[in-house]
Amino acid sequence: MRVLLLNPPGRRTYIRDYFCSKTTKSNYLFHPIDLVVLSGTLAERHETQVLDAMAEGLDEERALRAWRGPLPDAVISLVGSVSWDEDRAFLARLARLGPRALALGDVLQEDSETRLAEEPWLEAALHVFVNQDAVHYLEGNLAEVREMTLRRPDGRIERIRSRGKQRGSYRLAPAPRTVSRSRLSLLLRPFGALSPRRSRTTRCPYPCTFGVIGTLGFQTRPVQDVLEELDHLRARHARGVLHGPDLRRPKPRALELCLALERRGDLSWTAFTRPDTADDGLFAAMARAGCHTVIMGVESADEDVLASTERGLFRR
Repeated sequence: MRVLLLNPPGRRTYIRDYFCSKTTKSNYLFHPIDLVVLSGTLAERHETQVLDAMAEGLDEERALRAWRGPLPDAVISLVGSVSWDEDRAFLARLARLGPRALALGDVLQEDSETRLAEEPWLEAALHVFVNQDAVHYLEGNLAEVREMTLRRPDGRIERIRSRGKQRGSYRLAPAPRTVSRSRLSLLLRPFGALSPRRSRTTRCPYPCTFGVIGTLGFQTRPVQDVLEELDHLRARHARGVLHGPDLRRPKPRALELCLALERRGDLSWTAFTRPDTADDGLFAAMARAGCHTVIMGVESADEDVLASTERGLFRR
């Protein structure tokens, strides 16, 4: 099967990954981790291409002509609440050309059955991108699907939810295969984005109420798997890495990863952090491992705001 993984075009520069959409405020554009992960999962069994119209700066007409070879059999596209009107119009137009249309994004996380009922061009919504649901669905193995909203062959729309919550580690097999032309001013050399720790199936350790991240789940990948993905990025001439969203939890694993990177000694990277979990020992290990910048959010000075967002950083 020919599958196109798509980050669709838009009138503004949109970031749609991790089920959290927004517009960029500066010159940065993150790699769409969702599609990076799916590129490995799908390419093992199907002919897979990735089209990042955001990174390529393509408008709708150029995006419709951008893939190589025949039309894809299926398109799996990112969508976002911030760009939904544009996304739905473009994808409906694309679906009329013949490909089956699947999508994932924050706008499809809640009331996904209603969204599918409103959008007849949309076959299914993915709610997890680190498992095999996309493969199972495309190959007709609906009994194996764990977290999707889909149309049954008889036309019924159903939200499928997994039983229970997985914890611990998850693995991506095979490793992601694509690096798009994203940009980040902190990394001036060619870089890749690495997702060492998050999936949809367990809870995030942070309770913040202002974003979707706390509902997406928390798992870690084995350090060896991360190192193998780094080898793939090196082969694609990436010499910088953005660790997303951070690597501090759990701390023993973070130190293990830093030690492995220090031994390799040829990687430059940046990562996110929080002021309540940063400490000199971990920062020193990160610096020895090649980390040159940590990104830390600026907190509100209003105690009522801090309390309402439940960041858990400071106590009254």
